[in-house]
Amino acid sequence: ALNDELRTNVFVVGASPTLADAVLFVSLKLYAEKFPDAAATTLPKLTSVARWQSLYAASAKQQPVFAAPAGRSLEESKAAGAVALPAAVAATFGAGGAPTLPAAAGGAKGQQQQKQQKNKKKGGKKKKPAAAPAAAPAAEPIAEIDIRVGQIVKVWEHPDSDKLWCESIDCGEEKPRQILSGLRHNFTQEQMLRRVLVVCNLKAAKLGGIPSHGMVLCASNDEHTEVEFLEPPEGAKIGERVTFAGVTNAAPATTSRIHKKKLFNKAAEGLK
Repeated sequence: ALNDELRTNVFVVGASPTLADAVLFVSLKLYAEKFPDAAATTLPKLTSVARWQSLYAASAKQQPVFAAPAGRSLEESKAAGAVALPAAVAATFGAGGAPTLPAAAGGAKGQQQQKQQKNKKKGGKKKKPAAAPAAAPAAEPIAEIDIRVGQIVKVWEHPDSDKLWCESIDCGEEKPRQILSGLRHNFTQEQMLRRVLVVCNLKAAKLGGIPSHGMVLCASNDEHTEVEFLEPPEGAKIGERVTFAGVTNAAPATTSRIHKKKLFNKAAEGLK
Protein backbone atom coordinates (compact mmCIF):
# COMPACT_ATOMS: atom_id res chain seq x y z
CA ALA A 1 0.00 0.00 0.00
CA LEU A 2 2.84 2.41 0.85
CA ASN A 3 4.54 1.69 -2.47
CA ASP A 4 1.27 2.47 -4.29
CA GLU A 5 0.75 5.69 -2.31
CA LEU A 6 4.23 6.93 -3.18
CA ARG A 7 3.81 6.12 -6.87
CA THR A 8 2.26 9.54 -7.54
CA ASN A 9 3.69 11.40 -4.51
CA VAL A 10 7.08 13.08 -4.34
CA PHE A 11 7.01 12.82 -0.56
CA VAL A 12 4.51 11.30 1.92
CA VAL A 13 2.46 14.52 2.03
CA GLY A 14 2.78 16.76 -1.02
CA ALA A 15 5.90 17.90 -2.84
CA SER A 16 8.15 18.75 0.12
CA PRO A 17 9.50 16.78 3.12
CA THR A 18 7.46 16.83 6.34
CA LEU A 19 7.61 15.18 9.77
CA ALA A 20 5.80 12.19 8.26
CA ASP A 21 8.75 11.58 5.93
CA ALA A 22 11.23 11.79 8.82
CA VAL A 23 9.25 9.27 10.91
CA LEU A 24 8.89 6.87 7.98
CA PHE A 25 12.60 7.16 7.12
CA VAL A 26 13.65 6.35 10.72
CA SER A 27 11.21 3.41 10.83
CA LEU A 28 12.62 2.10 7.56
CA LYS A 29 16.15 2.44 8.92
CA LEU A 30 15.29 0.56 12.15
CA TYR A 31 13.66 -2.22 10.16
CA ALA A 32 16.72 -2.58 7.91
CA GLU A 33 19.03 -2.71 10.95
CA LYS A 34 16.91 -5.27 12.82
CA PHE A 35 16.15 -7.51 9.85
CA PRO A 36 19.01 -6.96 7.40
CA ASP A 37 18.43 -10.13 5.35
CA ALA A 38 14.70 -9.54 4.90
CA ALA A 39 15.27 -5.85 4.14
CA ALA A 40 17.92 -6.60 1.51
CA THR A 41 15.51 -8.96 -0.24
CA THR A 42 12.26 -7.00 0.08
CA LEU A 43 12.98 -3.26 0.05
CA PRO A 44 14.70 -2.92 -3.37
CA LYS A 45 11.58 -4.42 -4.99
CA LEU A 46 9.48 -1.48 -3.75
CA THR A 47 10.47 0.89 -6.55
CA SER A 48 8.39 3.88 -5.41
CA VAL A 49 9.67 3.53 -1.84
CA ALA A 50 13.22 3.30 -3.24
CA ARG A 51 12.77 6.57 -5.16
CA TRP A 52 11.19 8.30 -2.15
CA GLN A 53 13.91 7.27 0.34
CA SER A 54 16.64 8.39 -2.07
CA LEU A 55 15.06 11.86 -2.49
CA TYR A 56 14.37 12.22 1.24
CA ALA A 57 17.92 11.15 2.11
CA ALA A 58 19.25 13.79 -0.30
CA SER A 59 17.02 16.50 1.21
CA ALA A 60 18.01 15.55 4.78
CA LYS A 61 21.71 15.04 3.91
CA GLN A 62 21.63 11.42 5.07
CA GLN A 63 22.68 8.14 3.54
CA PRO A 64 19.87 6.14 1.88
CA VAL A 65 18.70 3.09 3.86
CA PHE A 66 19.24 0.83 0.85
CA ALA A 67 20.52 1.09 -2.69
CA ALA A 68 17.77 1.55 -5.28
CA PRO A 69 17.91 -0.93 -8.16
CA ALA A 70 19.74 0.54 -11.15
CA GLY A 71 17.34 1.11 -14.03
CA ARG A 72 18.13 1.13 -17.74
CA SER A 73 18.41 4.45 -19.49
CA LEU A 74 15.76 5.38 -22.02
CA GLU A 75 18.18 4.82 -24.91
CA GLU A 76 19.12 1.33 -23.62
CA SER A 77 15.46 0.44 -23.16
CA LYS A 78 14.60 1.45 -26.72
CA ALA A 79 17.61 -0.39 -28.11
CA ALA A 80 16.44 -3.50 -26.27
CA GLY A 81 13.00 -3.16 -27.90
CA ALA A 82 11.19 -1.97 -24.78
CA VAL A 83 7.86 -0.19 -25.18
CA ALA A 84 8.61 3.51 -24.95
CA LEU A 85 6.01 5.50 -23.15
CA PRO A 86 4.46 4.63 -19.96
CA ALA A 87 1.54 5.44 -17.97
CA ALA A 88 2.33 7.14 -14.69
CA VAL A 89 3.39 10.72 -14.30
CA ALA A 90 6.70 11.10 -12.38
CA ALA A 91 8.66 14.15 -11.34
CA THR A 92 12.36 14.56 -12.19
CA PHE A 93 7.89 16.44 -10.60
CA GLY A 94 -15.08 15.20 10.85
CA ALA A 95 -16.11 11.63 11.09
CA GLY A 96 -18.44 12.82 13.89
CA GLY A 97 -21.37 15.10 13.10
CA ALA A 98 -21.64 18.76 14.07
CA PRO A 99 -22.28 19.36 17.78
CA THR A 100 -25.96 19.80 18.71
CA LEU A 101 -26.79 23.23 20.09
CA PRO A 102 -28.92 23.27 23.26
CA ALA A 103 -32.45 24.60 22.86
CA ALA A 104 -31.66 27.57 25.06
CA ALA A 105 -32.85 31.11 24.58
CA GLY A 106 -29.32 32.18 23.65
CA GLY A 107 -28.84 29.55 20.90
CA ALA A 108 -29.96 30.09 17.31
CA LYS A 109 -31.82 26.75 17.27
CA GLY A 110 -33.51 27.52 20.60
CA GLN A 111 -34.62 30.92 19.37
CA GLN A 112 -36.09 29.39 16.21
CA GLN A 113 -38.03 26.77 18.22
CA GLN A 114 -39.40 29.45 20.57
CA LYS A 115 -40.47 31.53 17.59
CA GLN A 116 -42.22 28.55 15.99
CA GLN A 117 -44.08 27.76 19.22
CA LYS A 118 -45.12 31.41 19.56
CA ASN A 119 -46.42 31.42 15.97
CA LYS A 120 -48.45 28.26 16.67
CA LYS A 121 -50.08 29.85 19.72
CA LYS A 122 -50.97 32.94 17.68
CA GLY A 123 -52.14 30.85 14.78
CA GLY A 124 -49.50 32.37 12.60
CA LYS A 125 -48.06 30.66 9.54
CA LYS A 126 -44.56 29.28 9.55
CA LYS A 127 -42.24 31.00 7.18
CA LYS A 128 -40.43 28.80 4.73
CA PRO A 129 -36.67 28.93 5.22
CA ALA A 130 -34.89 30.85 2.49
CA ALA A 131 -33.29 28.59 -0.09
CA ALA A 132 -29.52 28.46 0.20
CA PRO A 133 -27.72 29.90 -2.84
CA ALA A 134 -26.46 27.25 -5.23
CA ALA A 135 -22.79 26.51 -4.68
CA ALA A 136 -20.51 27.11 -7.65
CA PRO A 137 -19.16 23.85 -9.12
CA ALA A 138 -15.67 23.07 -7.86
CA ALA A 139 -12.89 23.37 -10.41
CA GLU A 140 -11.07 20.22 -11.44
CA PRO A 141 -7.70 19.91 -9.65
CA ILE A 142 -5.74 20.15 -12.93
CA ALA A 143 -7.48 23.48 -13.67
CA GLU A 144 -5.72 25.09 -10.67
CA ILE A 145 -2.23 23.75 -11.49
CA ASP A 146 -0.01 26.37 -13.11
CA ILE A 147 1.85 24.38 -15.79
CA ARG A 148 3.97 26.54 -18.07
CA VAL A 149 6.36 26.07 -20.98
CA GLY A 150 9.97 26.47 -19.90
CA GLN A 151 13.46 26.32 -21.39
CA ILE A 152 16.29 24.79 -19.37
CA VAL A 153 19.19 27.20 -19.94
CA LYS A 154 21.73 25.85 -17.45
CA VAL A 155 22.34 22.48 -15.76
CA TRP A 156 24.83 21.50 -13.07
CA GLU A 157 25.41 18.57 -10.73
CA HIS A 158 24.11 18.65 -7.16
CA PRO A 159 27.20 18.76 -4.91
CA ASP A 160 25.84 16.21 -2.41
CA SER A 161 23.62 13.87 -4.48
CA ASP A 162 24.38 11.72 -7.52
CA LYS A 163 20.65 11.55 -8.38
CA LEU A 164 19.86 15.25 -8.73
CA TRP A 165 20.37 17.77 -11.52
CA CYS A 166 20.18 21.47 -10.61
CA GLU A 167 18.57 23.50 -13.39
CA SER A 168 18.02 27.16 -14.24
CA ILE A 169 14.76 27.34 -16.23
CA ASP A 170 13.37 30.29 -18.17
CA CYS A 171 9.57 30.28 -17.61
CA GLY A 172 8.98 33.73 -19.07
CA GLU A 173 9.34 35.40 -15.67
CA GLU A 174 11.61 38.22 -14.50
CA LYS A 175 14.42 35.76 -13.77
CA PRO A 176 14.93 32.01 -14.35
CA ARG A 177 13.66 29.52 -11.75
CA GLN A 178 16.00 27.18 -9.92
CA ILE A 179 14.55 23.67 -9.95
CA LEU A 180 16.07 20.34 -8.86
CA SER A 181 15.14 17.09 -10.64
CA GLY A 182 16.08 13.49 -9.86
CA LEU A 183 17.00 12.72 -13.47
CA ARG A 184 20.79 12.23 -13.42
CA HIS A 185 20.42 8.48 -13.97
CA ASN A 186 18.12 9.07 -16.95
CA PHE A 187 19.53 12.03 -18.91
CA THR A 188 22.95 13.51 -19.62
CA GLN A 189 23.72 17.15 -18.96
CA GLU A 190 23.42 17.91 -22.69
CA GLN A 191 20.05 16.13 -22.95
CA MET A 192 18.68 18.32 -20.14
CA LEU A 193 19.16 21.53 -22.14
CA ARG A 194 15.72 21.54 -23.79
CA ARG A 195 12.11 22.81 -23.65
CA VAL A 196 10.05 21.33 -20.79
CA LEU A 197 6.76 21.65 -18.93
CA VAL A 198 7.13 23.14 -15.44
CA VAL A 199 4.70 23.11 -12.49
CA CYS A 200 5.12 26.67 -11.21
CA ASN A 201 2.81 26.90 -8.17
CA LEU A 202 4.25 24.20 -5.93
CA LYS A 203 5.58 25.09 -2.49
CA ALA A 204 9.35 25.59 -2.57
CA ALA A 205 11.29 22.64 -1.11
CA LYS A 206 14.93 22.07 -0.21
CA LEU A 207 16.56 19.01 -1.74
CA GLY A 208 19.96 18.32 -0.25
CA GLY A 209 19.97 21.81 1.22
CA ILE A 210 19.33 23.56 -2.12
CA PRO A 211 15.92 25.24 -2.74
CA SER A 212 13.79 23.99 -5.63
CA HIS A 213 11.01 26.26 -6.93
CA GLY A 214 8.84 23.96 -9.02
CA MET A 215 8.87 20.64 -10.82
CA VAL A 216 9.77 19.44 -14.31
CA LEU A 217 7.10 17.07 -15.65
CA CYS A 218 8.12 13.67 -17.03
CA ALA A 219 6.37 10.38 -17.74
CA SER A 220 7.67 6.98 -16.73
CA ASN A 221 6.75 3.34 -16.38
CA ASP A 222 5.83 1.99 -12.92
CA GLU A 223 9.42 0.92 -12.21
CA HIS A 224 10.85 4.33 -13.23
CA THR A 225 13.35 2.56 -15.49
CA GLU A 226 12.02 4.37 -18.60
CA VAL A 227 11.55 8.11 -18.40
CA GLU A 228 10.63 10.75 -21.00
CA PHE A 229 9.98 14.49 -20.77
CA LEU A 230 6.42 15.66 -21.38
CA GLU A 231 6.66 17.65 -24.61
CA PRO A 232 5.35 21.24 -24.66
CA PRO A 233 2.67 21.86 -27.30
CA GLU A 234 4.10 22.70 -30.71
CA GLY A 235 4.31 26.44 -31.24
CA ALA A 236 3.81 27.26 -27.54
CA LYS A 237 5.85 30.21 -26.32
CA ILE A 238 8.15 30.24 -23.28
CA GLY A 239 6.08 31.14 -20.22
CA GLU A 240 2.74 30.25 -21.84
CA ARG A 241 0.32 28.37 -19.54
CA VAL A 242 -0.74 24.93 -20.74
CA THR A 243 -4.45 24.11 -21.15
CA PHE A 244 -6.17 20.72 -21.43
CA ALA A 245 -8.95 19.73 -23.80
CA GLY A 246 -12.32 19.86 -22.06
CA VAL A 247 -10.95 21.71 -19.01
CA THR A 248 -11.38 25.43 -18.37
CA ASN A 249 -8.36 26.78 -16.53
CA ALA A 250 -9.08 28.46 -13.21
CA ALA A 251 -6.82 31.02 -11.58
CA PRO A 252 -3.67 29.21 -10.40
CA ALA A 253 -4.05 28.04 -6.80
CA THR A 254 -1.73 29.44 -4.15
CA THR A 255 1.19 27.28 -3.05
CA SER A 256 -0.44 26.78 0.36
CA ARG A 257 -3.73 25.61 -1.20
CA ILE A 258 -1.85 23.20 -3.49
CA HIS A 259 -0.08 21.78 -0.42
CA LYS A 260 -3.08 21.58 1.95
CA LYS A 261 -5.59 20.20 -0.56
CA LYS A 262 -3.03 17.90 -2.29
CA LEU A 263 -4.22 19.31 -5.62
CA PHE A 264 -1.14 18.23 -7.55
CA ASN A 265 -1.43 14.63 -6.31
CA LYS A 266 -5.09 14.55 -7.38
CA ALA A 267 -4.27 16.11 -10.75
CA ALA A 268 -1.46 13.59 -11.33
CA GLU A 269 -3.97 10.74 -11.00
CA GLY A 270 -5.77 12.12 -14.04
CA LEU A 271 -2.53 12.35 -16.05
CA LYS A 272 -1.86 8.60 -15.99
